[in-house]
Amino acid sequence: MNHFSDAWPMRRYSPDATVPLNLDQQMVAELVKVLSLHPGGLRRWSVMRAIRAERARTSRPVSLKFEAEVERVFKAACGSDTDGSLFYKPEGKAGEVWAVHAGRADITQQPETTHGAEP
Repeated sequence: MNHFSDAWPMRRYSPDATVPLNLDQQMVAELVKVLSLHPGGLRRWSVMRAIRAERARTSRPVSLKFEAEVERVFKAACGSDTDGSLFYKPEGKAGEVWAVHAGRADITQQPETTHGAEP
């Protein structure tokens, strides 16, 4: 089992409400937001493009290792249909397609990326 499924749904803010969420949790939230809009999955390239566009829209930075970070987080929370993982790679799809288990990722319970903002 991966380390994300045990904590889902994650808290929106840290207990003192001034510290931003763990960056991995923020990335999980971004992945869930993008993939929830595409129940059949989305190609890796399109996932990266969608997250970059959202970050540009909200004036959030994109690190030099952005794609490696996103892929690391996805793979850490990726598994099969039966192991309780949050993400999976749909079978029978050509290319690198990523998807989220809709029943395991309640979009309303996701943390928002705050960078220290108040609720």
